[in-house]
Amino acid sequence: MSQTTHPDPASSRHDAPVSAGLTIGFAISACLWTLGYLLHFPGLSTPPIVVGLLLLVVQAVGSALAGMWGPSRAKLRLGLTTGLTMGLVNLLVLGSLLFESSGETTQARPAAGVIVLGWLAYSLVLGVVGVWIGGAVSPGGGGRDQSAPAWRARFGVLAALTMLPLLFVGGVVTTSDSGMAVPDWPNTFGSNMFLFPLSKMTGGVYFEHTHRLFGVLEGLTVLTLMALTIRGGGALAKKLAVIAFVL
Repeated sequence: MSQTTHPDPASSRHDAPVSAGLTIGFAISACLWTLGYLLHFPGLSTPPIVVGLLLLVVQAVGSALAGMWGPSRAKLRLGLTTGLTMGLVNLLVLGSLLFESSGETTQARPAAGVIVLGWLAYSLVLGVVGVWIGGAVSPGGGGRDQSAPAWRARFGVLAALTMLPLLFVGGVVTTSDSGMAVPDWPNTFGSNMFLFPLSKMTGGVYFEHTHRLFGVLEGLTVLTLMALTIRGGGALAKKLAVIAFVL
C-alpha cells in the first residue's frame, strides 16, 4: 500500500524565510538586470551616478518589500537570504565592470577581489536593513500565506515572468540581426562570458552578449526552482520539476 507523505509544518515554517528570500532576491536581480540593460542600451549616455542611484533604489525598495511581504518571524534569516541572493546573482554581471581590455588581453582591475567582497557585504547589509525597515512598516506580512509551499509557488510564477525580459532581449537580437555578432560560445571573443568588459560591448555585440546573460539568469532561476521543489515539494511535484528542467 502506498503512503502519501506530507511536508512537516515545522519544517515548512523553518524553510519559509529562505524560500521567501530566494524568491524576492531573484525578483530584485531580474529587475536590476532589466533596468541595467535599458540604461546601457547603445546610443544612450546615462551618467554613472544616475545608473548607480537607480539600481540602489531598486535594491532598497525590493529589500523593504521583502520585510513587508515576507514571514513575520526570522527576519534576520529573511534579510540575509535576500541580500546574499541578490549579491551572488548580480556577480554574474558585475564581472563585466571588474575587468578591462588591454590590447588583445583582458585583465582584472586593481582591487577587483576587494570590490567583490565589498559588494557581497553591501548586499547583505542592505538586505537585512531593508527587511528590518519593511517589517517595521508592515509586521504582519500583508496577510499573505507565509508557508514554504506558498513561496515556492510564487517562485514558479517568478521563473515564468523572468522569461519576458529574455524574450524582449532576444527580439532585439533578431530585429538588429545581431545573432552572429559574437562568434564563439560559451566564451565571448575568447574571454569568460561573465568577465567580458562592458567597454567592449558595443552595437550588436552588446545585444547578443546580454541575450546570453539573460538566458543564464533564466536557467539559474529554473534550476533554483527545481532545487526548492526537490527540497520540500511532494513526490509528484519533484518529478515534474525535474522533467520540466530537463525539457
